[in-house]
Amino acid sequence: MSQIDAILKEQYNRVFNHSLKWEIIKPCLVDNGIIKLDDSSKYACLRLFEEANVNIKFFIPASGSGSRMFTFLKDIEEGKYQIKDENVVNFFRSIEKFAFWDLLPNWLKEQLELENNYTAVLSYLFSENGFNFKNIPKGLIPFHRYPDYILNPFQEQVLQAHKIRKECSSLHFTIQDKYKNAIGHSIREVTSEEIAAKIEFSVQSCDSDVQAFDLNGVPVIDLNGHSLKMPAGHGALLKNLNALQDEIILVKNIDNVVYQDKIDDSIAMWKELVGLMLLMRSEAEKIWENPSMQLFYDFNKRFQLLNEEELGLIKDSLQVKEVLDRPYRICGMVRNQGEPGGGPFWVKNNGSISKQIVEKSQIPDNKSNRTIISQSTHFNPVIMVVSNRSLTGEKYDLESFADHSSYLIVEKNYKGQEIKFAELPGLWNGGMANWNSIFVEVPDTVFSPVKSLMDLLRPDHMGELE
Repeated sequence: MSQIDAILKEQYNRVFNHSLKWEIIKPCLVDNGIIKLDDSSKYACLRLFEEANVNIKFFIPASGSGSRMFTFLKDIEEGKYQIKDENVVNFFRSIEKFAFWDLLPNWLKEQLELENNYTAVLSYLFSENGFNFKNIPKGLIPFHRYPDYILNPFQEQVLQAHKIRKECSSLHFTIQDKYKNAIGHSIREVTSEEIAAKIEFSVQSCDSDVQAFDLNGVPVIDLNGHSLKMPAGHGALLKNLNALQDEIILVKNIDNVVYQDKIDDSIAMWKELVGLMLLMRSEAEKIWENPSMQLFYDFNKRFQLLNEEELGLIKDSLQVKEVLDRPYRICGMVRNQGEPGGGPFWVKNNGSISKQIVEKSQIPDNKSNRTIISQSTHFNPVIMVVSNRSLTGEKYDLESFADHSSYLIVEKNYKGQEIKFAELPGLWNGGMANWNSIFVEVPDTVFSPVKSLMDLLRPDHMGELE
């Protein structure tokens, strides 16, 4: 068997002979896997952040397009206007409120006003001769209108990072290489001597792309006669994250930005979480230097790393140090509000129980699991502060702390054909399965995703005069 055949067989088995090796036990709740900081603790963490001279960097996956934002406009784009479609009706009633309205040519606005030429407008939004919104990265789509300018998510991320670390913010975006110049130009429009930013880009390696199969397990061939390879999901970005050398890394989604006059809660939260990371590592270092079972019990009670069953297995200082010798992540958790996202659960895997962020698509649909999910109170909005260094300062190889068996099976439609493939374990799911995880409740005001274009009409994306 050739190496290519062996890889193909392995990928086939991952998709069609997948055997789940873990199960969700119960959701993480406040005081049972999720900690909630009181006001005095928040203040202490803020002070730690302000006083510390620590390098921080934002790591922001931003290679995805914004095509899903416009799914509800598919029928009208094809000339099938559905007057009963509430989203479509609201879109055209509110079109002047969107930031892109100011950028539309006047002749097109006149066509819409005089002739109700909806398809012409959509053609301009989506075609390469217009805005090309369905193909360009979501981060380049105009999100927010201000009195004198319009900002996209890349620009908002830079300005918001500046408010957290004013001297010179540092951001690393994962992007599609062909849009690097456009993204760089966009970011330079908002930077200056007063708003300095160190910007880095990396690209998700195509080496991680995986084979797509039809529903019968036959490898799919693309239109050029080649095997159809699909990107392996955000889990492939573990390699990009692993390459960073910074002490503290802040992970967030490109579309989680709010209008600038509504950002105070988010700025405070990021500072608090970084301060909490510094506090937690300081306490862990003390235990590392002088291991003590009692100190570790107190540490665990404060930060809720382990459940009672796993804690009871720790018998000596050597095992204490083994637990502490892992990368650390602090994950903000928002109260459930009907938004999609992974949830925090206690998970049993190979006999041991740990805290994990689990996507709903990973959980088998049965009565027991539905009951557990119904008891869940929080979800993960991808707000994370991570530390990739040991307590003695050495950088970890993050690949060695992933659960490579916890990959995701994906079904999609490719040019009218249903296909299946196995993405790598999600970056913050299986990709960080063996990290030390601290889950912290954060206010819902720090989470303002834009999954649909209509989300931009929410108050957190609109100015006071809109």
